[in-house]
Amino acid sequence: MRALWPLLLLLAACNLGGQAPRPKAPPITGAPTAPVALPVLPSRPLPALSGPVPLRLLGPQALPERRYEARILVLTTSFDPDQAPHFAAAKAILEAFLIPYEAVDLSATPFSQVPLTHPDGTGRFQGVILAEGALATWPGPTLRMSEEDWNRLWAYERDYGVRELILYAFPGTYPEDRCLQNVEGLLTPSPAADDPAVIDLGQSYPIAPTPEGRALFPDLRGTLPLRHAYAYKAALSGTCPTTPLFVDGGGDVFGAVRTTPDGREQLLLTFDQSPYLFHTWLLAPGLVRWLTQGVYVGEYRRHLRVDVDDWFVSTAIPSDAAPGVGDATPFRLSGTEAQEAASKQEALRQAYPLAQGFTLDIALNGCGAVQGTGVCGPSATLGGEPLNLGDDLVQATQALKDAFRYYNHSYTHWDMDFATLPEAQREIAENNRVASLLGLRYEHTAFKSGQYSGFGWKGANPYDFPRTDYGLEASDPDFLQALQEHKVRFAKVSWSVESQKPPCLSCAFPHPLAPGLYLTADWPTNVFYNPSCYLSPGSEKIVAAMLSRLIAAFCIIDDALQAMGYKDDPQAKTPASAILTLALLAALEFGGKHNKALALAKDLGLFTHVPSPSRFNRRLHALYPLLLPLLHLLAQVWKHLHQAQ
Repeated sequence: MRALWPLLLLLAACNLGGQAPRPKAPPITGAPTAPVALPVLPSRPLPALSGPVPLRLLGPQALPERRYEARILVLTTSFDPDQAPHFAAAKAILEAFLIPYEAVDLSATPFSQVPLTHPDGTGRFQGVILAEGALATWPGPTLRMSEEDWNRLWAYERDYGVRELILYAFPGTYPEDRCLQNVEGLLTPSPAADDPAVIDLGQSYPIAPTPEGRALFPDLRGTLPLRHAYAYKAALSGTCPTTPLFVDGGGDVFGAVRTTPDGREQLLLTFDQSPYLFHTWLLAPGLVRWLTQGVYVGEYRRHLRVDVDDWFVSTAIPSDAAPGVGDATPFRLSGTEAQEAASKQEALRQAYPLAQGFTLDIALNGCGAVQGTGVCGPSATLGGEPLNLGDDLVQATQALKDAFRYYNHSYTHWDMDFATLPEAQREIAENNRVASLLGLRYEHTAFKSGQYSGFGWKGANPYDFPRTDYGLEASDPDFLQALQEHKVRFAKVSWSVESQKPPCLSCAFPHPLAPGLYLTADWPTNVFYNPSCYLSPGSEKIVAAMLSRLIAAFCIIDDALQAMGYKDDPQAKTPASAILTLALLAALEFGGKHNKALALAKDLGLFTHVPSPSRFNRRLHALYPLLLPLLHLLAQVWKHLHQAQ
């Protein structure tokens, strides 16, 4: 059953093998069992407006050499993410790429008050983003750009040769004919944010890049999954030339690029955006390259750093008897599971060329790797304890010393808001000592305190929740002194704490009270420190019984289909008997949730090929006439088997 758990190992160091508890961190009282899920901003349809606005070719504004500053103009009708998630997306993308921008809320600032050039004729912007294509507000609509405003903007784009990106547009003729006509509006799939199946990209509306789209978005592989967003299917209107960038399976257009009759370049998308949507970030690099014409200060790199917390200490897993976290059952990663995490990491590297350098970051608590400790805490440890070489996780860690990146998470996971200077010094130094004894690939200049403590976000007592953000100026001075004494250059803080948010997505920033110490903010997920899964320790017998039933069902279904003369399509990768068995698994074990059944089948390797959810649903729909007779047959067979027993 270990094959079910490698994904969980990437999120928390849990002992799902059921072995005896090892040293654990002090209990946390009153903490939530999970943080709030990432927001799903509302996505609304765009009413059709009549147009176009008459184009007037204003006199040239630009200097002959077309000089302009490296800044993007973002036009929106609201700064509120709930009203304009597309503006929030534009803001997040530009900040992620460290691109200067000026945002204008046209509901508050008339466009006529926005200077486009300097007195010497230098343009102020190298590109323009329209968060929404009509720049109108509803109900109404209230048009926030006049005819004069549109012509002034178009003249600037034309004369300075800057491009216009429209993040969300209705395919129509306002404010100008964009060469597309509306076919149908639709709300793409929106799985619940707290549903584990939300990670399944099969719950999306897939669109594919055209050859021209692949040229502009070379990072995309396969389809672009749309979800949680209103979208418009469009067709070429034939009134002007345009080049489709994205189409669905029926050939409907979802994005296009064109050059207007007066020479302006424009890229528009007919589906909504948000800083929390997967498709927005898949498009972001290509949109930035196109808009800036490849000229911006910075370097595009892919970053994925995943922390495995509390290595060597145990984690409290809530149960029905202990639904909170304080006295819940402790679990600890086993040596076998550590080896499986390394194997899973290598499989990821092999499966995805872009993940060749992906390496887990292990947050090390050395107290759990030494002899003689019970609960890890300053009062329970003396320091200098020898390694517990009989511990299977210690043995596995030594074998995996170069497989992961290890760094200092404090010796006992103590709350640094309440540490004395000697305690803070020992928390850092003892962990360095254990890492050295283990011979790890270890970064001693990086440090993460337990619960991001010591930096002004604290409760009344150690590990208390809720916590109050007193700001970085309230950081514990003994803790800061210990960090500097041990030459720590980078300390981790939490993006969820307001005073600890960095100035940009990829920035480290200096601590105001500790020269030379830089803070890096961990990005939050909705996975808390104590996640569990549907397979808990002791469930192996239950799962074995489930598998026995499934195998029997598969054999009966397969024989019945052969007797009925059913033949699979030669191109089908998954036989009909497997599809029907998976449907049965979903009905019996997961309340009809196909995604969970497919995920379990893939983890267990039940079949050579487990289809995607969308493909599974299509196959099951085609097999529906056979489903009820086969279920009746299974019921009869099981009835006779029980009678025989």
